[in-house]
Amino acid sequence: MSTTRVVYGTLLNAKGQPLANVTVSIHLVSHQFIDGGKLIVKSIVSTKTDQNGYWEVSLVPNDTMEDTNSFYIVTIGEPNVIYRRRYFIRVPSGDTPVSFDSIRVYPTGLPKPVSPEEVVSSIAVINQQPMKGQITFIAGSGIELQQNTDAKTIKIINTGGGGGGGGSHELLSDTHTDTEPASVQRGMLIVGKLVSSVVKWAGLLLGSSGKFLKSDGADAVWGDVSWDEVQNKPSTFPPSPHTHVKADITDFAHTHPLTELQQSGATTGQVPKWSGTQWQAGNVDWNEVTNKPSTFPPEPHNHPRSDIVDFFSTPFWNNIPDKPSTFPPEPHSHDAADITSGRLSASRLPTSPTANRFLVVRNANSDPTYDTIQVADLPSHTHTKSQITDLETITTTPTANAVPKADANAKIATGWIPQGHNSGLDADTVDGQHASTFAPASHTHTKSDITDFAHAASHQAGGSDELTGNLNANARVGVAREGTLVGTRRQVNFRQGAGVSIDAEDEAANERVNVTIRSRVDINTHTGTAYTLQLSDAGNLVQMNNSSANTVTIPTNTSVPFPVGTRIIVQKYGTGDTTIQADTGVTLRDPNNQATITTQYDLRVLLKIGTDEWVVI
Repeated sequence: MSTTRVVYGTLLNAKGQPLANVTVSIHLVSHQFIDGGKLIVKSIVSTKTDQNGYWEVSLVPNDTMEDTNSFYIVTIGEPNVIYRRRYFIRVPSGDTPVSFDSIRVYPTGLPKPVSPEEVVSSIAVINQQPMKGQITFIAGSGIELQQNTDAKTIKIINTGGGGGGGGSHELLSDTHTDTEPASVQRGMLIVGKLVSSVVKWAGLLLGSSGKFLKSDGADAVWGDVSWDEVQNKPSTFPPSPHTHVKADITDFAHTHPLTELQQSGATTGQVPKWSGTQWQAGNVDWNEVTNKPSTFPPEPHNHPRSDIVDFFSTPFWNNIPDKPSTFPPEPHSHDAADITSGRLSASRLPTSPTANRFLVVRNANSDPTYDTIQVADLPSHTHTKSQITDLETITTTPTANAVPKADANAKIATGWIPQGHNSGLDADTVDGQHASTFAPASHTHTKSDITDFAHAASHQAGGSDELTGNLNANARVGVAREGTLVGTRRQVNFRQGAGVSIDAEDEAANERVNVTIRSRVDINTHTGTAYTLQLSDAGNLVQMNNSSANTVTIPTNTSVPFPVGTRIIVQKYGTGDTTIQADTGVTLRDPNNQATITTQYDLRVLLKIGTDEWVVI
């Protein structure tokens, strides 16, 4: 076993911070002999703490000395310093270092050592040299000193001389001439303030939330800190690494508002083109289109007659190929008015339930009926005698209003037939036909009455069925919408609707008019804070120009029946945020949470994908 043992310790201040370069002195209370007759003298062993406040020394264990109750006196610090301390330790035998705090003792007959917090080693006025030894307290004005020798205490009493009295009082009260009286409030500060041309202590009430206490050059005040008042701010503010969603980037190449894509000098139909150094407006040349097919076979489709500009050309009949030489009619029927010649067989005539009746038509456009012959039914005419080649002479005296009649040999009989009904006359024997069988000399037919009219299907220019010549006053052009005929007229008029522009060019050399239809976006600007979409907004731009927050409402299909597939562009043109919302019963799909437009001039596209279902893009 070693004849000495390392004793160590660490010196810290009241804040737990190490005290460096502090002297630690250790000595025996008296001379001692150890086993073997070796004398341990009372001389002092000294060391200093390092930068960590650590110190250590090697000492002879007390239990190896002649008086095993001997001890060491440890003094830390120099005289006249506030951290000077004194301790007693008894070192036991051992090979490992031992902590100074673990071997402290209190020998019999010696006062218990205390720390500086428990005993006054010196006293001093701030910034003055500490005083030790006998110190006398002198009571000043308004102060009374009471000393208790047995208790070793001195009591300092404020008797109120100039201090506002010995009892409790308000800090800012009229008992103090250098203060402005005020009741204490939470957060109040005591400041020097000019009151009636006199500087006094006064209360400064707590400022509003978010305000700062600062000087205005004369007094302490609550206020905001302006940018110019911020000291030592950097000249630049490089951002920390972060990310943005596309909606946060106002000049992103794929979200430019339409106004940013316009260029002075650009014409309708031009597109942005890269010149190699900058974007310019221009047309796309056919040779600049890559990967185009060599041929363009058309998809199956049809055209209304108005799209065929060379529909009527000449020659016509001679160029119809494979037409038959004759056109035997299909089985069909005709109205009697359509038959202008020939004679109906007797079997085709209806029968009469009464004898001696004739088929007559009494009224225009009515059906024939069986009836007796009336005088008015017979045509009125005359003949000269010379026109009658087989005139026979009637020798008998005629009766009044009678006519001659023929005998069985078709000769004039000697008798007479009285004029009028039921006189035995047969209209068929007079003129050979009933009146209803004769069409008038001037008459018309409907197209459906003509069953053998040949008509070509295409009449393409240059074909065998090409039509030539000009349209006459009766010619018509049929116009259809998606296969349903709208009307047949001499002219087709193209009317420019919402979102569409129409250009027409007369190409006289080829006898045709070229019509070009292009889509167009109309701008509907609204300055209010609420707007509900209308049918006129379909395919167009709804521009909200307001400095306050505003809303665009999508109505139900019942109130405003937009067709499925309708697109509407919404723009925040003003500084107020624009929110797109759906009316009750309408579903708005917003997969990217962009129904609210927060960036000025930014756009959103609404697409109707169902009866009451929209998506914002």
